Amino acid sequence: MHLRCMVSCTEKNGFYGEEGLKYTFANNTFTAKKPVPIVKKYEDYANSLIQMEKELNFCVVNEYRDGLDKIGLHKDNERDLNSLYPIVSFSFGATRDIIFKRKGFENVSIPLENGSVLIMYPPTNDFWYHEIPIRKRVKEPRISLTFRRIENKKESE
Repeated sequence: MHLRCMVSCTEKNGFYGEEGLKYTFANNTFTAKKPVPIVKKYEDYANSLIQMEKELNFCVVNEYRDGLDKIGLHKDNERDLNSLYPIVSFSFGATRDIIFKRKGFENVSIPLENGSVLIMYPPTNDFWYHEIPIRKRVKEPRISLTFRRIENKKESE
């Protein structure tokens, strides 16, 4: 499957997980769709890497068309996010940097290369902000699959 069509050729984001599971961030609520096979494959791989009691159950797929697409400085601290679980992110396509920032500390920049995996263990989100900044020289696309543990009520419950 072509990288850009992993979600949909017209969408910049995709949300996959247990049917009906909801994830709210940036004042928007997204309902999970059943994972397509490639997302399920990486979900299983992410869970094998972290070996937790419960599984990561929600995936955000982001497309970065080029170096002008970014994610601003933030912490993943949404109400429904289980902060005791790591966040696992897979990167495909162009290399982009993730930068971690914390007052009183030097910034930490990590290149997210094609095929790389980043595991953000707790309590990273308690103390560090992170971002994927603009990189004007990057002309190629990047896709990220980011898995997390969400705990909330499903629509059917």
